[in-house]
Amino acid sequence: DGTLRVNSVNGPGMRDVDASLFRDFGIRESTKLQLRGDAVNVFNFFNPSTPGTTLNNSSAGLITNGLTLGNTGGARVIQIGARVLW
Repeated sequence: DGTLRVNSVNGPGMRDVDASLFRDFGIRESTKLQLRGDAVNVFNFFNPSTPGTTLNNSSAGLITNGLTLGNTGGARVIQIGARVLW
């Protein structure tokens, strides 16, 4: 255990691209309607978890967790919204 160098077990990198678009529409002189769209993980990247680090285990150095979509750091999420500004 004491002979491993620092950062000898590095996991795969995480990639994530988020985006947001919004536009204001004038309703009256001082009142505006803002429409907004937000997306998290726009390109739906797969991000597995880090490898196992327990040396006396058969899964040492293997990525065994996060191989399903529910554990990958989140799939694509898109939301829309509106708000009134005055």
